[in-house]
Amino acid sequence: MAKTQHTQTGRLVLLVGGVALGLFFLFLAVSAWQQREQQWQSQQANEAAIIQLSIAQSQLALRNQALMAARTLAEDPDTRRLIRRIKTLTVSQPDNRTDILRLRAQLRRDLNGVWSILQRGGAQMLEVHLAEPTQSLLRMQQVTDPMRIPPSHARSLLLRAMVSGQEQSGMETGPLGVRQSAVVPISANDTGGSPLVATIEVGFHVLPERMAESLAADFHAALLIPPSALIDQSQLIPSKNGRWLLGRHSNLSINEWLDAAELPSTLYQPTHQQLRLGEQDYLITSVPLLETDAPISDAPTAGRIITWRNISAAATAHHQEQSRLLLNWLLACLATILMLSALALAFRTTTRRQAARHQKAILAESEQRERSRQLLSIISSAQSSYIQRDQIEQGFAHLLEQILQLTDSRFGTVAQVHYNEDAQPQLLPYAISLLGERTDGSGPQADSASAVRLLTDNATLFDTVLSSTERVIEHDHTAEHGLASFLGMPIFYNERLIGVLALGNRVGGYTTEMADFLAPLVATLSELINALRQNLDKQQIKLRLERQSHALRSLNEISAATGINLEERLTRTLQLGCEHLQLDLGLVSSIEGESYRVVASYAETAAPPAGIRFDFQQTYCSLTYQHNDVLAIDSMGNSRFNGHPCYQSFALEAYIGIPLLINGKRFGTLNFSSAKRRTVPFDEVDLEFMRLCARWISSLLEQDRVEQQREQLLERFNKLTIHLPGMAYQYQLSPDGHAVFPYSSAGIADIYGVTPEQAAQSGELTLSRVHADDLESVTESITASALRLETWHAEYRVQHPQKGELWVAGVASPEQLDNGDIVWHGFIADITDRKRIQLALASEQQRLERIIDATGVATWEWDLDTDEVITNSRWEQMIGYPTEALAPITSATWIERIHPDDRAHFDKQLTDHLTGKSDFYSSNCRIQHRDGHWIWVQNRGQVVTRDADGTPKRMSGIHSDISGEMQQQEEIREARLFLDALIDASTSVAVIATDPQGSITLFNSGAEKLLGYTAGEVIGKLSPNVFHLQSEALRHGEALSEEVDRPIEGVEVLLYRARMGGSETLPWTYVRKDGEHRLVNLTVTRIADGEGELIGFLGMATDITELIQTTRALQKSESRFRGMVSNLPGAVYRCQADELWTMSYLSNEVERITGYPASDFINNQRRSYISVIHPDDRQTTLVTGENASLNDASFELTYRILHAEGHVVQVREKGRAEYDNDGKLMWFDGFIWDVTEQMRVEQLKSQFVSTVSHELRTPLTAISGALKLVNGGALGAVPESMQHLLGIAEQNTQTLNVLINDLLDMDKLAAGKMHFEMRLQPLLPLLHKALQLNQSYADQYQVSQSCAELDDAWVQVDALRLGQVLSNFLSNAAKFSKTGGDIQLSSKTTGDQVCISVTDQGMGIPADFHGRIFQKFSQVDSSNTRQRGGSGLGLAISQQLILHMGGSIGFESEPGAGSRFWCCLPIRKFARQSPQSPLTPPQETA
Repeated sequence: MAKTQHTQTGRLVLLVGGVALGLFFLFLAVSAWQQREQQWQSQQANEAAIIQLSIAQSQLALRNQALMAARTLAEDPDTRRLIRRIKTLTVSQPDNRTDILRLRAQLRRDLNGVWSILQRGGAQMLEVHLAEPTQSLLRMQQVTDPMRIPPSHARSLLLRAMVSGQEQSGMETGPLGVRQSAVVPISANDTGGSPLVATIEVGFHVLPERMAESLAADFHAALLIPPSALIDQSQLIPSKNGRWLLGRHSNLSINEWLDAAELPSTLYQPTHQQLRLGEQDYLITSVPLLETDAPISDAPTAGRIITWRNISAAATAHHQEQSRLLLNWLLACLATILMLSALALAFRTTTRRQAARHQKAILAESEQRERSRQLLSIISSAQSSYIQRDQIEQGFAHLLEQILQLTDSRFGTVAQVHYNEDAQPQLLPYAISLLGERTDGSGPQADSASAVRLLTDNATLFDTVLSSTERVIEHDHTAEHGLASFLGMPIFYNERLIGVLALGNRVGGYTTEMADFLAPLVATLSELINALRQNLDKQQIKLRLERQSHALRSLNEISAATGINLEERLTRTLQLGCEHLQLDLGLVSSIEGESYRVVASYAETAAPPAGIRFDFQQTYCSLTYQHNDVLAIDSMGNSRFNGHPCYQSFALEAYIGIPLLINGKRFGTLNFSSAKRRTVPFDEVDLEFMRLCARWISSLLEQDRVEQQREQLLERFNKLTIHLPGMAYQYQLSPDGHAVFPYSSAGIADIYGVTPEQAAQSGELTLSRVHADDLESVTESITASALRLETWHAEYRVQHPQKGELWVAGVASPEQLDNGDIVWHGFIADITDRKRIQLALASEQQRLERIIDATGVATWEWDLDTDEVITNSRWEQMIGYPTEALAPITSATWIERIHPDDRAHFDKQLTDHLTGKSDFYSSNCRIQHRDGHWIWVQNRGQVVTRDADGTPKRMSGIHSDISGEMQQQEEIREARLFLDALIDASTSVAVIATDPQGSITLFNSGAEKLLGYTAGEVIGKLSPNVFHLQSEALRHGEALSEEVDRPIEGVEVLLYRARMGGSETLPWTYVRKDGEHRLVNLTVTRIADGEGELIGFLGMATDITELIQTTRALQKSESRFRGMVSNLPGAVYRCQADELWTMSYLSNEVERITGYPASDFINNQRRSYISVIHPDDRQTTLVTGENASLNDASFELTYRILHAEGHVVQVREKGRAEYDNDGKLMWFDGFIWDVTEQMRVEQLKSQFVSTVSHELRTPLTAISGALKLVNGGALGAVPESMQHLLGIAEQNTQTLNVLINDLLDMDKLAAGKMHFEMRLQPLLPLLHKALQLNQSYADQYQVSQSCAELDDAWVQVDALRLGQVLSNFLSNAAKFSKTGGDIQLSSKTTGDQVCISVTDQGMGIPADFHGRIFQKFSQVDSSNTRQRGGSGLGLAISQQLILHMGGSIGFESEPGAGSRFWCCLPIRKFARQSPQSPLTPPQETA
C-alpha cells in the first residue's frame, strides 16, 4: 500500500514539473522573440538616424555655401564699386534709366561667370537688391520662365538684412520650392558705420540634384512641400493625391506609396516608419524643414525631405529568423521533457542497485573486522619482538608468514634499504618467502631459494618502489617473472626511506584499500627496522673508535721518535696509513703545474722511488685536486671515474686522497690505493684519519721548507759577510765572566787575527789583542753597556799579529737572555785609514791658524759657562785697543761696543743659533772704534760643543773688518733702490730676479699684484717654481730632459735655457697664493757681471689671462660662425672699401658660385672679386656700395658673375657698410647667393607678362583712340549723360595703359634692354615739369603741391626716366595724403650730389613694411578692400631707374606723420660760365 502511494506521488511530481518546465520555456521563447524584434527596430532607427544626420549636414553645408558665395561677391571691389555707382545714379539721377540699365547689364555680365559656377554647384537663384527703398536690381534663376517673385516684405532674410545691416542666412520658400539662402549687405563705403546701399542674396535648392544622386543605389529621396507653405502660385509638380507639392529633383516614384504612408500634415521632429505595400517593405525617413525665423514649436513647416529604401529582403529575413527562434524553443522544451523522463527511469534503476550494494557492503564490513583483528594480532606480535631487541631478526620470518596468511598472498618480503657509495638505494631482505603446495597436499610450503630468484627477476618493480618512494600496485603483471600481481609499500622513519614491504600473487590482486589497511603494520615495521639499524650503528661506532684510537697512538709514536729524518717519518706515516686503511700503496707527492713528483712512498713490494715523476692528469690526484676535502673511492670500476686514464693504466680499484696545504697553498697530495676493491666502504674514521695525517705531513713539509730556507739564508749571509770591511758578530757574556763569540763572520781574522771557531770557544784571545793602553776603557764600556743595556760604542787600537797596530770602531746592541747571559749583536770595522785622515786634519788646522794670522782675520772662542772669550791679537787691533786695556774679555766687552741700531739684529742672530734654529751664526754690525768712529764688522761663528741636553757650551768664530765692502754695498743699495723704484713703478709687469741657484732676490709690486704674495714672503725663501702649475712644469721638464738627454727638474726647468746663454719667452700658468690660475707670457734672461760671470736670472711676466680668454671666446665664436656660415646657401664676406673690393674674409661657398676657391680672393692673392663681376655691371655695383650712407648703410643689388668655367651666374648681394665713431667707412659686410634659377623663372614670368602686355596694348590702343574720337565729336555730339561715363572709360583706359607700360618697363629692366638717353641738363626745369604733369592727379585727391627749397644743378640723366620717377613719388604722395594735405618737392646739393625729396603729410608707412617697400608688387594694403589703387611696381621701377642713372634712392617715414621719398644724383661740375650765355652749359672740365 505504501509503495503504491509513493509511486502515485512520484507521478504527480513529474506531471507538475513537466507543466512548469513547459511554461518556463514558453516565457523564454516570448522574451527572446521580443528582444529580437527590439533589435530589428533599433537597427532601423539607427539607419534612419544616419540618414537624418546626413540630410541635416547637407542643409548646413548648403547654407554655408550660400553664405560663402554671397560674401565672396560682396567683397569683390569691382562688384561693390559698380553696385555703389548704380545706387548713386538711382538716388541722384533716378530718370537716367539708360546709364542705370547699362550698369545693370555690366553687373550681369560681371556676375555671369560666377553664376555659371554657382549653377553647377546647385544654386537656385542670385539676387541683388538696392536699399532704401528695397528694390530688385538683378535676379538670376535656374528657371528661365518669367514669374513673379514674392515682395521683399514677405522675405524674412532680406528684410532682416536690410534692417540690421548684418549678414543673414537660413531657409526660405518660394514658387520654386524651398531653398537655403544667404543675404550679405553692401555699405556705401568700406569704413565702419556707413549706410546700407544694397544686398546680395544667393540661394540653393534644399534637395540639389547632386544630393539626390549621391544617395546609395537603393535609396530614394523627395521633397514634399505643403501647398500652404507657398505664398503664390507655384511652379512645382503636385503629388497624385494633391496633398503635397514635389520639389525639384524629387523621385516621382513616391506617388506609389504616398497615400498608404499616411504622413502627418505637420511635422516638427525627424521621424521614420516601416511601410508594407503589397509584398514589399519600405523604411521611410522624414526630416522637417522649418523656417529660420520662428521657434520650432510654432514655426510653419516649409516642407520635408523624404527618403525611402526597399527593405523587403531584410524584413523577410527578420520574419524568418523570428519563426526559427520560436521553433527552436519548442524543440528545446520537448527535448528537456524527454530528458527528465529518462532521468526518472534511471533514478528508479539506480535505487534498486544501491539497495543490493548496501547488503553486500554489510557483509564486507564483517569480513573487514575479522581481518582487522588478525592485523592487530600481528602488530601486537611485532611490538613484542621490538621490546625484546635481540629477537627482532628472528621474528621477521614469523611476522612475514602471518602477513601472507592475512593478505592471502603467495609471495612476500620485508627488506631494509641500504644506500651505496653513489647514494643509490639497494634492498637487503630481512625475511623473504614464496609459498608453494606440498607434494602430499597437506598445505602450503615456504621456498626461500625460489623467493630470492623471484625477487631478482622482478627487480624493476622493486626499483620503481625505491625511485618513486610511493606505493606500487601492479595487476596482470607478466607471468614470465612469476608475479601475477604485486603490492610494494615503502617504509619510512622520520621521512627517510628505510625499508620495503612487498607482497605478490594474491588471487584477485591488490587494491588501495588493502594498502591503507596495512598502513598500521607498515608503521610497526618502521619501528622494528629502525631498532635494527640503531643496533648496527652502535656496533660500527665502537669499531671505529677502536681503530681511531689505534691510529692516533701509532701516529703519536712516529711524531715522538727521535733521530730520524723527514723521509723516514713520512715512510712510517705511509706504512701506518696502509695498515689502517688496509691498502697496498701510500704516496706523498708534490705537484707543480702538470708534473707529479713522488716525495715519499711505501708499499710492501715495489714501492715507486722518491723523485719519480708522472703526468699529473694521468693520476687519481687530478681528481683529488678538484675537491677541497678527502676523495674516497671504494671501487673505481663501479664509480663514475672508471674512465680515468690512471684506472686504465694501473687498474687501481680502491683510492683515498687529500690535498696537502703549505702556507695556505696547495703543495701536493697524500693518497693511498690498492689494486683490490674494498669490501667495507671508507667510513668517517678513515676520512678523519686522512685529514689528521694530511695536516701533520703538511706541518712536517713546512718545517722542512723553513729549515731549508734558514740554511740558504745563513749561507747567503756568510757570503755577504766575506765582503764586508769588518766583522759581524754575536758576543755573549755570562754572569761568571766567561765570554764567547757564538757567531762571528770571517772578517774577525782581519780585525783580531783569530778564526770564528777560535772565537766561538773563548773570547779571551780577542781581548788579549786589544792595545794595552785601550784595554781598560774597552772593558769599562762593555761593563757600562751591560749594566744599562745601552748600545755599545768604542774606538780603540788592536795589535794584529800580521798587520800590526790597527784602529777599530765597534757598535753593538745588548740583549739579556733568560739565563742571565747578555748577548751583543754588532759590527766592528777597521778605521785605521780614517784615523790617519783625522791626524792629517789636525795638521791642516794648524796650517789654517797660520793662514788666519796672515790674513788679519780676528778669531775668538767663547766659553758660555764662564763667559770667558779668548781672542787673537788681531781682534783687539781691529777696534784700536791693546790686549791689557780690554782684559778680562767677556761677551759684554764686544756687545757694549755694538751700534744701538744693530743690537736687535745681533741679538736675534745669536739667539737663533744658540737655540739651534740656525746652523751658523752670522751678522753684520757696526762696532765703535777706540777713537770714536764706527767700523763695519762681519761676525761669523758656530757652537762647537753642546752637552747631552743640547745646551751650548763652547762657541768659536771670526770677526772681519768689512767697512770698505759695506761702503760699496751702500752705493750698490742706492742704485738698487733706484732700480727697485723703477721696477715697482711697472705694476702691469711682474719682475722676479733670482740668484744662480734659483732663490728669489727681487719681487716687484707687479709680481705682488699678479701672484698675491708680498716680497717679504718670497725673497730668499722661495724659488719661482712655486708659482708655476706643477703639471705644466713637469711636461716642460720632460720635454727638456728628452732634448738634452739628462733629467731637468725643479727650478732648473725655468732657468735651463737662460743658463745656457739664451733667452726664452713662453706662455705659462701662474698659481696665485689664493689658488687662482693666471695665464702669463714669461721671458727669462741671464744676468751676468762685468766679466760675464753668471750672477742670477731675471724673469718678466705679463698677465695675458683676459687676452687668452678673449681669444678663446673669439675662436669659439668664430667656430660657431664658421659652422653657421658653412650651412648658409651662399657666401658670407667682409671686404675693404676700395675699388677692387679686396676681401678680408670670404666663406668657402663662393667656390660653388664663382668656380674659384675663397683663398684666391682673400687679400687679392690670385684675383680680386671685382674682376669676376661682369664688365657691364661693375660700375653699378661700385656706385651702390659708395652710396651706402651712415643713416642707411644697407644695400641690395643683383649683378652677373663670370664663372671660372665660362658661363654667367646671376647673383644677389645684400650688404651693409660699417662706419667707425667718426663716420669713416671701414668695410662692407654682406651675403652673396646664386639667383640664376630664380632669375630664369622671373625672366620667364617677365616674358609672359611682356607678351600679355603687348597683346593687350594693341586692342587697348584702339579702344583708347575710339574713345577719344567719340569724345572729340567725330561721331556727332555726345549726350551730356554719356560724357561722364566716357570720361571714366577713357581714364580707366589710361590707367590700364600705365599698368601695361610699368610691366613692360620692369621686363626691360630685368632683361637689361631699357634704353637710357643720358643727357647733361639742368635739374630745375625737370622738377617744375614733374609738378605740372602731376597737378591733375593731385586735384583728384584734393591735395596741393608746392616747391620748398630748390637747388639747381647740372645732372646727366634721362629726362623721361627721371620724370617717371618723380611722377611716381608725387602720385604716391597724393594717393596717401589726407584731403587738404600739402606735398612738397625740394632739391638740395650735398657735396658732389644733389638730393631730390618729395614729402607728404599722409598716414606714413608701417615699420614692418620698410624692408619690402622697393620690392615688386609690394603694397602696404594688399587686401581686396584696399582704398588706394596701384600695381605695386612704381617704386621698384623707380629704384632700378635711379640706380641705372648712377644715383641712389631711399625713404624716411613715421606712421601718422607722413613720408619723405628721395633720390640722389651725381652733380657734373664745370668751369666758370660766361654771363652772356647763361642757358648754354659750358664745356665740362677735365
